[in-house]
Amino acid sequence: MYWNVDGIFYNPATTSMVLHNCKLRNRQATARKIFAGAHKEVCAWVQCERIEFGHNVLAGAAVSYNPRIAPNWIVNGENADNKHFDKLITIGSKIFVAGV
Repeated sequence: MYWNVDGIFYNPATTSMVLHNCKLRNRQATARKIFAGAHKEVCAWVQCERIEFGHNVLAGAAVSYNPRIAPNWIVNGENADNKHFDKLITIGSKIFVAGV
């Protein structure tokens, strides 16, 4: 898996990102089909205003998305579809809410 930023692909093993003014987006109808057993396809993304590369920021709560388990973004055990975050960070292939 690679991060696609404006058509450029970055390896998450070597590139960390700080995402600013973010919203977790999801095509719910597609996610529900996958949850019910359909083949996986791209149906979720992080929308953000600005990206910084390689900055060290403390990781907070984990952000997860797996439509086989739940058809929406999950943060702290709750549905986070369309939820706004001031800052998210990537560490490897994982996404976290930025800590203070």
